[in-house]
Order: sequence, then structure tokens, then C-alpha cells
Amino acid sequence: MMKTKLYLAGGLLLLVLIFALQNLDGVELRFLVWKVSMSRALLVVVLYGLGLFTGWIMGAIARRPRVP
Repeated sequence: MMKTKLYLAGGLLLLVLIFALQNLDGVELRFLVWKVSMSRALLVVVLYGLGLFTGWIMGAIARRPRVP
């Protein structure tokens, strides 16, 4: 079982590395008056992290006991 998890983690790490190396091109993100330039891979990671954080907050709100 432990070897299976290790192989899955290694495979996932390899896929993330391939993704990052193929998406090194810079992109410019503009919102209202702000401009940010970063690599495409970094943008995807940041947006994924924001999604995880948002889901965690929404889950915490949903699990909170309701006051009658």
C-alpha cells in the first residue's frame, strides 16, 4: 500500500513538473488599474490555491452549527 502511494505521488510530481516546464511563457493579467506579469504555470497554481481556500471557507461556513 505504501509503495502504491509513493508511486502515485511520484507520478503526480512528474506531471506537475512537465506542466510547469511546458508553460513557462509569461502572461499579463490586467484587472482594473493593476497589471501583473507571471508565468502561466504560476498563474494556474495561484488560481488553484485560491480555489482551495475558497472551498475550505465555504465548507467551514456550511459545517457551522445553525443558531435557531
